[in-house]
Amino acid sequence: MKRFKKCIYVMALILSAVLVDKSQAIDVRAAVSGDWKYEILEDGSVEISSYLGTATDVTIPATINEKKVTSIGDEAFCANKSVTNITIPNGVTRIGIFSFWCCDNLTNVNIPNSVTSIAFYAFYGSDNLKSLIIPKSVTEIDRWAFSPDIVLSVVQGSYAETYAKKYEYQYIYVSDTSNTETSKKEQKVTVPKVSKVKKFEATAKKKGLTLTWKKVSGAKGYKIQVSTKKNFKGAKSYTISKSKQKYTISKLKEKKKYYVRICAYKTYKDEEGKTQKVYGKYVTINKKTK
Repeated sequence: MKRFKKCIYVMALILSAVLVDKSQAIDVRAAVSGDWKYEILEDGSVEISSYLGTATDVTIPATINEKKVTSIGDEAFCANKSVTNITIPNGVTRIGIFSFWCCDNLTNVNIPNSVTSIAFYAFYGSDNLKSLIIPKSVTEIDRWAFSPDIVLSVVQGSYAETYAKKYEYQYIYVSDTSNTETSKKEQKVTVPKVSKVKKFEATAKKKGLTLTWKKVSGAKGYKIQVSTKKNFKGAKSYTISKSKQKYTISKLKEKKKYYVRICAYKTYKDEEGKTQKVYGKYVTINKKTK
């Protein structure tokens, strides 16, 4: 109850600062069909406004009254306590603000390749949702769409990969799938948890930095990035073996401030038996060279 009240309080604060644009809906009075409240959008398609049912395994309809469902509306499943599994139909392009926010029992969501945007806090607070496959079709994800500890499954080179790196989410690579059944299969893979690196320190040397850190249990190696820019744009990367807890970066500029970050990674086998990497969150420090 305490967590639920906290979720409601946080949502109220955010909603007071975020203007939700629903100008595309013709009739703001939601109609009802079975377990679904919905609105007809300007293009004649349907936006799901709310789920009225109590099922745990829910498949959102692809059509309602012969009209195609294209959007999961803002707050559609917000703070739902019964749903554990959600299947979103092919044809949906948008997942709205707070749509699956604070769904305490939600453990699995299948997102189709038609989805292009995921809005603010869409899955935030649904802490039992430990992993989520983001298809290559997604080209827009707002900040805080997911809780911090989620593992995002992304296609290499996709927008989702860029998003995961930018906001330091754990992520793994999956193949570019075109159907939900493949996504379900891949989501059964057990992905190891990767802890943050502790006691990460830098010692200045002449045109260089010597880095030390504490070993992360089970890590197969470490990734280090160094840059003169705080956002790590144009950063140089180094992959370090698991046996090392010390590394010296040379040939840097004299008396220059550098930003340095490190994360551990582990490996696992995907459904095809291929070895994949999963990265932990970065730990960042800065230091000036001598």
